[in-house]
Amino acid sequence: MGEVAVTADGEVVAHWGALFITPSLVESGLALTDPRFRRRGIAAQLLERVTERLNESDIVGRMGEPVLTHTATQEMVLRSGGAIVGAYLSYGVPVAQVGITDGMLAGRRSLAVHYIEVKPMTEATLWIPRAYEPFVRMVLDHCDWPRSFGEVHRVADTPDETALETSLDSFNKRGEIDVRTIGLDLIEVVDTALDSLRRSGAEVVHVRLPANDPALAVLGEGLTVLGLAYSVMIPSFSEAGDALVLQWIADPEIDTSSWHYYNDDIAQLIGGILAQVHELSDRGAQQRRRAGRRAALFAALDS
Repeated sequence: MGEVAVTADGEVVAHWGALFITPSLVESGLALTDPRFRRRGIAAQLLERVTERLNESDIVGRMGEPVLTHTATQEMVLRSGGAIVGAYLSYGVPVAQVGITDGMLAGRRSLAVHYIEVKPMTEATLWIPRAYEPFVRMVLDHCDWPRSFGEVHRVADTPDETALETSLDSFNKRGEIDVRTIGLDLIEVVDTALDSLRRSGAEVVHVRLPANDPALAVLGEGLTVLGLAYSVMIPSFSEAGDALVLQWIADPEIDTSSWHYYNDDIAQLIGGILAQVHELSDRGAQQRRRAGRRAALFAALDS
């Protein structure tokens, strides 16, 4: 669904839309404004009208992607009662934002991610691997969402096999791995899917995991070894509950020179995500080098 602003001559000069991600969740903030008509409050008016329609629907939440090249959409989210829940780094091909950026962005574009509660949430327990828990806590510190953290324990009835689906956006060179069921082979199966998407040209891969499954806190501990950093936490993502999204990025050297944060909390969250991306990339490089040195050593011993 969407709303448009039209001049007296019938020219469309602004649009704000919402796209269904799941039956209970939409992505809103698909906004465009003609540069000639910016700074007139048009986007805010369209947002209000879209929000009214969403509130009358069966939607329980809406998410969106405020840009990092200016603070206006970040501010709109917070004023609407929402929260920044993370960031999609290197999300898509470079773009030019007329009137905002100085021509085409130098590298792949990155976006903040927000979540706004449309209907009251039901209580739920999160089981988050230790490496990602500080980010989720950072998000929840600024919300009154009814979420608690479960006590980590090994789950006896975890299935042997992980069930997942993959997809690839070849234009943006972005892959997605949607884990539907966590099994004992989680790390192996996700690693295989990652490798397949990388071979197909993906420069960034998102891995979506069921955050209300107690098995995630235990079996997800090894996901950092695959180079997967925190991305976002999405409450009430689907009938399965909340989703934890991780991200693998081919090139961790992300240009942040054009980024602006609305407040220190957003800067701290996204800065922490960037730091984890670099840390995991460095750790992976060190592991590969150690493996290479061991291989060379054993080759010398065999000769």
